[in-house]
Amino acid sequence: MEEEEEGMRMGRRMNFPTGFVEVEGGEAEGRLSRYVIGSPVGFAKGTLGGGDLPPVRPKTVQELIHYLTQEEPRVILLEGIYDFTGTEGGCRDCKGCVPDSYTCGSQGQLAIDKEGMDWCEGKSPIKVSYDKAGVHGLIVKDRKTIVGLGRGATIRGKGLRFYKSKDVILQNVHLTEINPSLIFGGDALSLEGSERIWIDHVKVSRIGRQFLVTQEDPSRAVTISNCDFDGRTTTSATCDGLHYWTILGYGKGDQVTFTANHIHHTSGRSPRLQGSGLVWHVVGNYFSENSGHAFDLGPDVNVLIEGNIFDKVKETLLSGGGASSTTSTYNGFVVNRKNSRECKQRMGRDCEFNAFADSPVFRGTDFKVLSLLPPSKTAPRRTLESVRNTPLTAGCGDLLSTSPSGAGFDEAQAQVDGSHRDGGGGLVISKISNGEQMFVGDLLSQNQLLSALSNEGGGGEVKPSSSRSKSGSTGIDS
Repeated sequence: MEEEEEGMRMGRRMNFPTGFVEVEGGEAEGRLSRYVIGSPVGFAKGTLGGGDLPPVRPKTVQELIHYLTQEEPRVILLEGIYDFTGTEGGCRDCKGCVPDSYTCGSQGQLAIDKEGMDWCEGKSPIKVSYDKAGVHGLIVKDRKTIVGLGRGATIRGKGLRFYKSKDVILQNVHLTEINPSLIFGGDALSLEGSERIWIDHVKVSRIGRQFLVTQEDPSRAVTISNCDFDGRTTTSATCDGLHYWTILGYGKGDQVTFTANHIHHTSGRSPRLQGSGLVWHVVGNYFSENSGHAFDLGPDVNVLIEGNIFDKVKETLLSGGGASSTTSTYNGFVVNRKNSRECKQRMGRDCEFNAFADSPVFRGTDFKVLSLLPPSKTAPRRTLESVRNTPLTAGCGDLLSTSPSGAGFDEAQAQVDGSHRDGGGGLVISKISNGEQMFVGDLLSQNQLLSALSNEGGGGEVKPSSSRSKSGSTGIDS
């Protein structure tokens, strides 16, 4: 007999203006927890989470649920693995469907036929089984600071849902294993009608649906920084071992700073931005090993794309025939060598141009987005030399000591970059190998970077190899 979990309670829709909006009530009072490394930049600047309260350390998933859903502010320290698989039972032989992209058997993704959605309409039905804990994320209430200690802080089998949440910090946590073989198996990070959210040094891997999604109710004052979006998987919608459903910006009026992140081994939606009037500042990220497309931009989105490296990305901007067939109408400014100084008079600083290595150049010359990024909410410029090292510094690791001392570093475990500079939301920490391959050999070499920067055109460009060609369609159901 089929078992289905009831949908989460939905609240009223919040309609925000499309321009820059100051968050009501201003910035939270108090100060950051001593366990937090760095401070947020960009739209989430001033976010304090649970402040500097004495921390709690949940030992079980039940305790973690209790602390996250409490109304009062909390500083929550995570240690070890919080495994939600099996905690809400399983759904055996439940309704599913076969997507058009399912052409490689067990190496592809089937889909859950979710009640109230028509996604599976017209597709062949099939029975699927999944873990029910993953389908809906764990609600995070207001004024929470959630920090993983050491290398191993992991939430397994369930994502986090920021539903009308205010003042939340999430740092140094790995979210993984959320029904990865099934479309609609669950999202890792979901934001809906939230304010002052800082997600920093988080790793996401092996997820059924979106790594990160902002829902239709817009979220404001959000910064995503220093995160590792790892798309390697054994069940891929594109049948190539790479994850397709990566990042979806759907909120109408979202305000998001996306900086110093590593987005790699994906095949699409990296990111897909389609919420009307949204404002995204995409600065100083490293996009690599993408067999499909990176940006998929809908009409009436506002996006500033500066100081990013695109390394082995087949299609940097989706051009027609896929999820968004109107990418030519987006309000975007893609910074190159010739227009990089346009930012100075509008934002108070020069912009850094983008570099393209074995990836096609794309352009956007609409300066409107610059007027929607006031200096007080603009992330710092990142040089391409620092962006080149992002794969080594993004994600979770030894950011904190297991007990606070001074700045909170464990000098025996973590090597702090000598400059101690804020790299876009957190101090630059040298990643320490824990047996996981770091793909150091895949990083853009110094010579390649210099070659990219010596080219004019869309910024810096290393010519694509003959084995890479643009495809104008994803071939994937949206």
